[in-house]
Amino acid sequence: ILVLWDKSYLDANLCEGNVFFHKFKYGDIRIEVEYLYTMDYLSCVLSAYKQTRNDLYKEKYLELFEMFVEYIKNENIFENVTELDLPIMGQILVVIKAVDILGYIPHKDVIVSLFIKYADWLMNDENYSFNNNHGLFLDLALLHLSVFLREHPDSEQWQKHALERTKKLFSVAYYD
Repeated sequence: ILVLWDKSYLDANLCEGNVFFHKFKYGDIRIEVEYLYTMDYLSCVLSAYKQTRNDLYKEKYLELFEMFVEYIKNENIFENVTELDLPIMGQILVVIKAVDILGYIPHKDVIVSLFIKYADWLMNDENYSFNNNHGLFLDLALLHLSVFLREHPDSEQWQKHALERTKKLFSVAYYD
């Protein structure tokens, strides 16, 4: 569907069934899952729709987003990914981008519920990387959630915690 998409990495059009259940033929399981979770392909489809307003791209986004919703309903995301910083951040950004371009969130209740689970996971310092860029991605994800779900009663706490950890991260990772 997209001429500029790197099909050597993933051609979503050639995957049988749900693309989010697809396993690459290469051996690096982290890349296999992380790449799909970041939803780069969905982002590219949204960009193409925004630029062209061709409904083909919108329909492809909605088709793939349906697959993502099916996937998150059937998988425990927290058990299947070795590093969740980029996948979580990617999912949040793609949903925000979809709201900007489409004006709504498909399966809003499911996605908001997932994002609240992410916020709980992101708030737990046991899941945090205090000495490298992975911690920064976790904090960015939490900050985005605090704004995107600003009506949630814990959103201010999410924001405060992310900012505090970011300050600590900079003092450890960049100044020690």
